[in-house]
Amino acid sequence: MLLLLLALLVCLPSVTSLDEMEASTEMGDLLAGDQRNLESYEGAQGILGDTEPLAVSLDCGEVYSAEGVALIRRVTAALGTLPGVTVTNQVFRGGLYHEVVRTNVNSLVTVERPVREGLGLKWLPLVPERLDENGLRELRRWSQEHPFARNILVAADGRHTMLIINLTDLAFTTEEQLQFHNEVEAVLQPFRDEGHSARAIALPLIEHEIYTTLVQDTGRFVPLALALLVGVLGVTFWRLPRLLVFVLVSQTMGLALMPLLMEVTGLYLNIFTVLLMPLLTGVHLTLLIHVATAFQRAWVRGLGAGWAIHAMLAEVFRASAYAALTTMVGLLALMASDVQQIREFGELGAAGIGMLFLVTFGPGLGLLLVLFRNAKSPVPEATVLGVETGRGGRWVEFLLRHRRWIAAVAVVAVGLMALGISKVRTDIRASEFLGKESPTRLMIEELDVAYGGINVVRMAVDSGMTNGINHPAFLRYLDAVHQHAAAQAEVTAAYSYAQLLATINEVWEGGKEGTRVLPESVFKIAMFVAVLNKERDGEAHTPFMGMLSDGRGQTAQLLLRTRDMSSAAYLDLLHRMETHARTNAPAGVSVSIESGVRAILEADRRIVRSQRRSVLWSIGLIALLLAVLWRSVGLALLALAVNVLPVGMLIALQGFAGVPLNSITIMVAAIALGIAVDDTIHFITHWRGERAAGADAKEAARRTLAVKGRPIVATTAILVGMAGVFWVSHFPPVVHFGLLLAAGLAGALGAALGLLPAWLGRYGQVKLD
Repeated sequence: MLLLLLALLVCLPSVTSLDEMEASTEMGDLLAGDQRNLESYEGAQGILGDTEPLAVSLDCGEVYSAEGVALIRRVTAALGTLPGVTVTNQVFRGGLYHEVVRTNVNSLVTVERPVREGLGLKWLPLVPERLDENGLRELRRWSQEHPFARNILVAADGRHTMLIINLTDLAFTTEEQLQFHNEVEAVLQPFRDEGHSARAIALPLIEHEIYTTLVQDTGRFVPLALALLVGVLGVTFWRLPRLLVFVLVSQTMGLALMPLLMEVTGLYLNIFTVLLMPLLTGVHLTLLIHVATAFQRAWVRGLGAGWAIHAMLAEVFRASAYAALTTMVGLLALMASDVQQIREFGELGAAGIGMLFLVTFGPGLGLLLVLFRNAKSPVPEATVLGVETGRGGRWVEFLLRHRRWIAAVAVVAVGLMALGISKVRTDIRASEFLGKESPTRLMIEELDVAYGGINVVRMAVDSGMTNGINHPAFLRYLDAVHQHAAAQAEVTAAYSYAQLLATINEVWEGGKEGTRVLPESVFKIAMFVAVLNKERDGEAHTPFMGMLSDGRGQTAQLLLRTRDMSSAAYLDLLHRMETHARTNAPAGVSVSIESGVRAILEADRRIVRSQRRSVLWSIGLIALLLAVLWRSVGLALLALAVNVLPVGMLIALQGFAGVPLNSITIMVAAIALGIAVDDTIHFITHWRGERAAGADAKEAARRTLAVKGRPIVATTAILVGMAGVFWVSHFPPVVHFGLLLAAGLAGALGAALGLLPAWLGRYGQVKLD
């Protein structure tokens, strides 16, 4: 009683903080496992520094029209009203200070193009003052043909244009992100109301979307989980409502302690750990059902509350402790992953299982004593047990008669498992984490289709000497590699230092046709380099300089841009490019594209490596625990075999269904194994107890099925239902997680009630005692 009161006092502060549980929506969580996009994102962060880009894709219908340009001007002006975008500076000119209003919106109507002015460059507005037919034709030519404008300012289709704002007032908190989202929507919605498509993407918008989706998912999870909880418990304990109260109150105590557990571990909800709430609730329910059904059997035999608790502990405590340990092992096995968020999931999940076990066999026992202290036993136990024993006996006889068919089905399942596992896809793409109607995903897909994609890989070409990239021979080689890359069907754009110099040459020659070529004169090259270095110092008009060459003039970068494609196709493209570049490289020049290849290979390898490590650690540690529990290697191997088969079929189902291995679905196998083995532990532990009491193997299987069959079915129904809760999520990997976990647990139920009784009833006495 004292323990129960103490637990309630501990829970009270946590209950009040349930609505304050923090949810992490960092971009790194979304990109976890997607090594390609993660490296691109981190590289972009390094270039942008303390600014954050907001990109708006506007469908004008026709950019190169007076109406299209006017629309772009209006959207540009509207975006300039966002806080911190338009600034007023004091400029000293002509002996006086003048106020200069500048907008931080880069669009077709604000950018400038270079023209020659003496031995330097000056910058003029890209859009001509007169938008007559000639002016629009020149605007189209320049923005569609210029390599640093095409598919950046205006898409190749001539319909879409990009507006980019570099934000300096960053939105970090949830409230700031919500405010920023509302401000952007308020600016763009009037244009959408006019019938124009305007999509926006920025880090605060992405994180706000993730946070909002997490909140919506949680709002869906909770009522469904509660409905499932009440339904299953009502069916299981309709004859003894006090046990229903026991389970519900114990569940409430467990949930109330979750904020405290997160505070202690320093881990918070994110797109990964949000899965733990229904999962831990389901595992806790299975534990409570085993406790409650064991207590119920003792209670209906006429034992008082204290003795019934004692009998319950004798029946289930040891098995429950080992079941909790195996579940914790399955979760802790995720610590072997290379992905930090998966490790955090495993750590928080294992801590949660330990906490719930202590709640059940601590304050939970006090609650049982309080509820049943003055109650009377309602039903003679013999009637119910006799019916259940008869059903269990008939099922065991059925299994023994058809054991050859069962073995044949198991063999076929192994073959299907091997075939399905070979089809598992490890091609990880961050956009697949988002629903098909997600604004972020729609924007990414529009960038891919209309603008030529967002995949960018760098090929480093080292000249071998300082200022070597400005040598004519090196520039001719780099230009040849560039032209070869641009000719590849998969490449939508290529950018290089040689191309930049060719573009300056075209400007120098007044834009004459056929002048966008490398200058042959060493003097011209030196002059262009001096012009570029002068512009580099300001970095106002040549942001590409820092991306295409290093500060010493030794290494040039060739940037390849592609649409979304599979890892295999991407690797094939990079291999062809690297082979061509190395084959034709002059003496002393080295080529490296390792970072791009390594990013792709590592993205796939780390997922496969994490899957293998987590499953092997789970199998090894669970086998060791079970061998210690039963003092029988044979029983431990039987338990593993019974559960490894459905878990293997789970992975095979993933392959057949085309569900990719990613940083969420990778967790299913280890978790399913850790949870599924729980019912096997309860079954075999009870079977061994019956054997120790004098029953033969077949009779022990009958009695065990009579006692454990109902709670095993009930616990699996709860776990499958809790996994089914994930099916309503907005995140596709979470939906896949729920589907696969439900399938694995359902398969484990079939194995536990099919393979186990058949094997133990037939061979248990000979080989496993």
